[in-house]
Amino acid sequence: QTSERSNLKCPLAVTMPIAGGLVVPGVAAKLRDANDAVIKNILVCTDPSILLVRTFIKRNYFVIQVYYVNRVVTVAALSILMAAVFYSVRLAVADAAFRKQTPEGVARALEILPDRANYLLLRALQLDYDGVDSTALLERAARVNPLSSEPRIRLGLAAETRGDFGKAETWLLEAAGVDRQFEPRWTLANFYFRRERWDEFWKWMRAALEMSYGDRRLAFDLCWRITEDADEVLRRAIPEQHDVLAAYLSYVMEQHREDVGPVALKLAALGKAADVPLLESACDGLIDSGKVAEARELWKQLGHRQTALITN
Repeated sequence: QTSERSNLKCPLAVTMPIAGGLVVPGVAAKLRDANDAVIKNILVCTDPSILLVRTFIKRNYFVIQVYYVNRVVTVAALSILMAAVFYSVRLAVADAAFRKQTPEGVARALEILPDRANYLLLRALQLDYDGVDSTALLERAARVNPLSSEPRIRLGLAAETRGDFGKAETWLLEAAGVDRQFEPRWTLANFYFRRERWDEFWKWMRAALEMSYGDRRLAFDLCWRITEDADEVLRRAIPEQHDVLAAYLSYVMEQHREDVGPVALKLAALGKAADVPLLESACDGLIDSGKVAEARELWKQLGHRQTALITN
């Protein structure tokens, strides 16, 4: 509407009266429906007939804006809550199907949540058992979990089985790049062993032993299958880490007693009191092998006084 009493033609947001300082509810409702341009014109209008309306707007326009902001925030919060509830229900249904561990259950879980890496990996394994190519699932698992080495290792080994050695090496190197633990390095060392690429083998065997734990005999056996040169194995494969050296010394004392000396001397140089019984046994082994000079040097490194009996 426009006021005929004003040459400014002020657009009125309302024509309802304001009494006792209280706005009739319809006024606020109509003001909420007014656009910014209309309200701006009202604010600059000098028509006395809308003086009270202009006063109301000046006092309450901010309140009206806050009202709308609150409504927007409330709607957004409810939307987020509903989305969270919906996802939680989907997750529960998918997880229940996955826990059955059956091909049908895992397939159903993937229909609901197609980008869950653990669902993809198990389904790929089931396909492998059935003799079906699982490459697509493993590649998707690698994409959705860029820091996981498992799908990359499996893709690499599958490519090697198919004879695609270049692709196999690419996947295995990528696995070692995203995961610096033992398994990717050990897998690469074995890959290069099978390909008879010895420089790469020694590099990755040493890297694997740097992260190794538990029984390391298989790794030591693999090294000795390549060469019987004890110095080469010690130099190229065995890192100067206490646990690895101690394990390797025990291995050499059982399998290659004549090559105990250099390993025992390296371990003794670390100066760990807990190693003394093992090193004294190594000293006895050196004497039995006739390597008196090495036995004497080891005895000295252990802090024992030199004795002529060691040469007997």
